Amino acid sequence: MISVEKRNRIIKAGIFLLISKTILRSTMLGNISQLLEMKKKAEELKSKLEAIQITETHNGITVDTNGNRKLLSIHIDAERLNDKTQLEDHLVQAINKALESAEKANMAEVGAMAGGMPGLMGLFGK
Repeated sequence: MISVEKRNRIIKAGIFLLISKTILRSTMLGNISQLLEMKKKAEELKSKLEAIQITETHNGITVDTNGNRKLLSIHIDAERLNDKTQLEDHLVQAINKALESAEKANMAEVGAMAGGMPGLMGLFGK
């Protein structure tokens, strides 16, 4: 036969364990729902950035990129094809200019998304 005192301790321990499991479970479910929400927002952001097109022209070279910093196309004026060294130089400058603009667009979109998710900008060094 178990004493009343021992029975009460067992009941209290059981209740504590049940409460602890419930708290842990709700915390885990909360974290999972947060992760799913973040994943959804990241997918939305990626789609939005794919749709943004940035065009930069430098010394007769036009470079198209998207908001994900993906190079889409390069157009070179025919007159630029005469000097290989100069063409290479201008090509590098035009690509860098386009990628810089794409980076700015990217960070603006990430910043807009992070506005609704406190602490997210810390992941991007801001």
